[in-house]
Amino acid sequence: MYFPDAPADAQRARACYIIERIDSVKSAYPDCGVILLGDFNILDVTNILTNRTLKQLVREPTRGNSVLDLVISNLASYYNKPVVSAHLGSSDHCSVHWVPNPNYGSSKLTAKKKVVKMHRFPESAFGRWVSAHSWFAHTCAVDYLPVDSLTTSFSDDLCNAINIYFPAKSVKIHPTDKPWMSAEIKSLILERHLAYHSGSNERWRLLRNKVRIAICKRKKEFFARKVKSLKTSAAMAKIN
Repeated sequence: MYFPDAPADAQRARACYIIERIDSVKSAYPDCGVILLGDFNILDVTNILTNRTLKQLVREPTRGNSVLDLVISNLASYYNKPVVSAHLGSSDHCSVHWVPNPNYGSSKLTAKKKVVKMHRFPESAFGRWVSAHSWFAHTCAVDYLPVDSLTTSFSDDLCNAINIYFPAKSVKIHPTDKPWMSAEIKSLILERHLAYHSGSNERWRLLRNKVRIAICKRKKEFFARKVKSLKTSAAMAKIN
């Protein structure tokens, strides 16, 4: 970007245009990365940075004693700090080097989260428990108990049953995992990897096919759950 000197009204109009463009893109793609860089001259970027998770990353002067060449982004953690160095050719501005951080995430390659696998309700033991359980059996004079006590009793019984029938387990996730990735697929991939290195070609081909089928299934489920409704909403918005 290049913003030459201009009257205050023109500067404000430029800032408003940038804000509108950023908001438009992020409304369609909420998790997108945003990078604005160039010679901003005296443009006030305060409103651009406000409430948009954006940071201005250049801290050293780029022309004389002024910081005119900016890097504005929400991807600071993915890059090293910008380095200001000598100008190029006959330019009176210093050059700014902003390069990816090759060690990003290396200190925390994996994280753990708890997941619960839910079974189909009518066919589960949990469903039979709900149908047969005697609610408030351990309380007396139910009609005279406060609502808060009955609510606590109901919640305790339900939570205890959920912990028994649907125990949570910890799974490892990687920051670069696809959103449709699952622990089952990772387990199959590991088995496939081991089969390949063990020289068991028949088992490797079997597991290869299982991985492909599992990934295809998860992608379809993810699309139906997360993406299809968004596309439908966007299409309806255009019609309206």
